[in-house]
Amino acid sequence: MNTSSPSFYVDLPVLNDFLDIAQPRLYAPLPDDWHVVVTDVRNSTVAINNGMYKEVNLMGASTIMAMLNLTGSFSLPFVFGGDGATVCLHESLLSRARGALLATKRMAEEVYRLDLRTGIVPVTEIPNMVTFAQFRDPDGNIFGIVKSAERPSTRRKKKAVRRKGRTKRRGKK
Repeated sequence: MNTSSPSFYVDLPVLNDFLDIAQPRLYAPLPDDWHVVVTDVRNSTVAINNGMYKEVNLMGASTIMAMLNLTGSFSLPFVFGGDGATVCLHESLLSRARGALLATKRMAEEVYRLDLRTGIVPVTEIPNMVTFAQFRDPDGNIFGIVKSAERPSTRRKKKAVRRKGRTKRRGKK
């Protein structure tokens, strides 16, 4: 179980060596009292093909802006996906986040005629699926780094066996 921390993201150590971003041990999972906000514009490809590229992107960015406005800072990890976004936030922001998401969804419908799907998932439902670190570049800019957890393979891995100069896969004829 991960510890509780409303300031989890702000308190993450900052990596200064670029090679460190490849070290999984330097990443931290979200604490159990955090949630993942996910949005997506339904049928975004159709809307983009109809010339609404900017509007679709605006709705993804609007999700991020709405969530960051809850804190008044850039203290939440987020990923912009073009036609949607993912933002992680502490449970203390949940009530206000729901209101902000509904307002953003309403804006998408009323102003742009877009269907913005929204969801909030407790991190306890997806434990250790995503881990975070922060990196400072040579100019002093700090970037959030998101690493997805490795998923167990659903396929049976077949070992290659060398026979008479060629490779055969076990289980194949």
